[in-house]
Amino acid sequence: MRTRPAFGRCDCARSDRGWEVAGGYTSEASHVRRSPTPDGGSLLGDVSQLCHGFFHLSPTPELASHPHELCLRLGGDKCETKGVVVVATLRDRAGDVKFLARYSNCPLSSHAEEYAIRDEELIRAVKDLAPDAAPIDAQSNPPPPGSAGTLTLYQRLQPCHGSSDNKGPRWSCSEALILGLHRELLKPRGISLRVAVSYTYRAHWDVRGFESERERRRYAPAVESAREGIRLFAEAAEYGVALNALDGNDWAFLVSLCDDDVAADHASAFGYTRPAAGTSTCGSTSTSGGDDDGSRSNVFTPAAVAHRAAMDAFVAREIRKHSEVKTGGGVKELGERMGSTMSLGAGADGEGGEPRTFAEKMRLKRQTAAANK
Repeated sequence: MRTRPAFGRCDCARSDRGWEVAGGYTSEASHVRRSPTPDGGSLLGDVSQLCHGFFHLSPTPELASHPHELCLRLGGDKCETKGVVVVATLRDRAGDVKFLARYSNCPLSSHAEEYAIRDEELIRAVKDLAPDAAPIDAQSNPPPPGSAGTLTLYQRLQPCHGSSDNKGPRWSCSEALILGLHRELLKPRGISLRVAVSYTYRAHWDVRGFESERERRRYAPAVESAREGIRLFAEAAEYGVALNALDGNDWAFLVSLCDDDVAADHASAFGYTRPAAGTSTCGSTSTSGGDDDGSRSNVFTPAAVAHRAAMDAFVAREIRKHSEVKTGGGVKELGERMGSTMSLGAGADGEGGEPRTFAEKMRLKRQTAAANK
């Protein structure tokens, strides 16, 4: 039986997803690429890389107006949809970018969000932006959400919630971001957390349309788990946490991190002015421009623009719909957990106790992977 290798090891650079990694075959650092990039290139690359990371859409029969696949790759193979790319952007109150990095998942090791959570440079940037942190306890009065700035995670899929990791303990990136990254690092410093996604992960599936009862029984729990992940973000909204669909400003920012011809083509197709050089790339050498220099690929056709816009609206509706459903389960105690004492990296509550923080879960996950190696 195939099991996960030791934590941090992978062979992604040998695969079709090799563009996502910055070099090396077994290094955790290979799944992290920061801006400015060492080679002076753009953070998100060409149109194929943008499509794979964010723009691509799988067939979605639930969106009646645009049920078919959308892919910008011209000729050859279409995007493979196993990869997840996350762009983390830390901005101060004025909106100036203080940190910018790209993370990619390793199917055999870690989710992209996990690489962001463990990134020491991101943690250092947060502490530099807001050195003083309020004590984490039920009686503390942390700074107002967003008073120091905002950390935005742009990603293709909503963070998982116990539905994408079937080897070892069930894992939740939603809990890791809310109860770990935000609650323990961002919230005490008045930094809000925004997660902006281009596609919902299983939450929009209508299992009633599945062909067989067997498929309905198989996938219904995963669909409900994904919806509960959305509710986790909704329950944490009052503490400075948000889960949104990508909007026009988000797309303009992401495309500004691509090669110049992609950015110019996108600006023309969507009808906006590109930002001045350096305003959104945190030191990238990418230039602004926007005039037709002959290198434009014109892949953002009216059909693609309409399809992408329809999906953004659909994702926004799905997030609103599932955010409004109030149930028990994993969300009913979230408010108490957001205000209780949970030390980052603390051990489990006694030998054999259930892990309570994302750090404990990650440690248990590594132990399980090592035991099954």
